[in-house]
Amino acid sequence: MKRSALVLGSAALTLLACGGNVTPARDGGAGGEGTTSGAGGAAGATGTGGAGTGGGLAGEAISILYSQLFPPSGSSSSGSSTSSSSSGSDIDPNTLYVLLSNVVIACADPHGNPCGRWEVSIGIPPNLQHPGSIPLSNPDLISMFSVASPDCESGSGGSFVDGSLVLASLDAVQVVGTLLDTYTGEFDANGDFTAPRCP
Repeated sequence: MKRSALVLGSAALTLLACGGNVTPARDGGAGGEGTTSGAGGAAGATGTGGAGTGGGLAGEAISILYSQLFPPSGSSSSGSSTSSSSSGSDIDPNTLYVLLSNVVIACADPHGNPCGRWEVSIGIPPNLQHPGSIPLSNPDLISMFSVASPDCESGSGGSFVDGSLVLASLDAVQVVGTLLDTYTGEFDANGDFTAPRCP
C-alpha cells in the first residue's frame, strides 16, 4: 500500500502542477467513472506513435529505473539540483518502470506536460524482470494510471490492475511486451509495445 501511494502521488503531482483536479477513478481493481473529458480523443489522435503495433496503444513508451525516476536528493537525471520524492521509500532502486502514453515520453522528463495525456506506469521489481505473463493485480507490481484533460482542469488516476502484462524480452536496450485485457474506461493501452531503456 505504501509503494502504491508513493507512485500514485508522483503521477498525481503531474496533474496538480497544472492546477487540475485529481479524482481517483479506481482503487485496488474496483471499477469507477473518471471525470476526464477530452483526453480519450487525444489518445486516438496520435495513432502514428511508434510504441505500439497492436490494440489501442497509440502512443510512446520508455523503460526507466526507479533510481532514475527519483534520483537521490541533490541530483537529477538532467543534472540540475532537485529534492528526492523517494525519501523513505521501500521501492527497490532497480525496479524497472515501463511508462506508456499517448504522447512522446522523454527520458529527461518522463512525465512531461500532463495536459491532454494519459499515462500508464508499471513498476517491475527485479524478481519479475524476465519473459512471462504477469497479472497486473500481482502485488509485487506497482501499476498505476493517470489521465488529464487538454486544459488540465480535470483528471483521474489510480491503480491499473485489470488484465496482464506479457513480457516477451527485457535487456539493456529495451523492454518488449504486450498489455492484455486492461482497463479501458478513458483510454486503451492494450496492445504490443517496445519501450527503449533510458540511458
